[in-house]
Amino acid sequence: MRIKTIVSALLVAATISLPYTPTYAQDAGSDNEIVTPFVHGLGDTREDAIDVLPNQMLNLFVQGPDDEDWFKWTNDTGSPKYISSWVYSRNNYNNVNVGVIVKYANGKETNLLLAEPSELGNIGNPSMFDNLIVPEDATVYLRVKAVTFTEIGPYEFNFWAV
Repeated sequence: MRIKTIVSALLVAATISLPYTPTYAQDAGSDNEIVTPFVHGLGDTREDAIDVLPNQMLNLFVQGPDDEDWFKWTNDTGSPKYISSWVYSRNNYNNVNVGVIVKYANGKETNLLLAEPSELGNIGNPSMFDNLIVPEDATVYLRVKAVTFTEIGPYEFNFWAV
């Protein structure tokens, strides 16, 4: 039994220490050899919004000046929750902003409310909403979009509900 435990622990340690290699897509029609990290169609519309969980952070990419990434969360906790969301560019080329729509249980919804854009190249000044109250059974849609786009670049999206 001790040998099984030791072997299992070694296998877990070996698996954890494997190097991580990100997977990138490349445009088949491209003449250049630059491989850019993107996945088209992932959360690009409100209807295809990516489900998020409270207290989650995601790293994604701004793919172009018209690219939008949508996220959603439904408050099924049984009580109202305060949400916060912030987003910032992880490079010095793009600044981004986050917008929010709250769809209430009765079907009514807010307009798209936009936060101030993130400060270019300053992760200490993200685009953010803080302490927005979401009633029980309401769904929140969050949109991330580049305000200034220079090149494909990463951004960090954070979502909290308490």
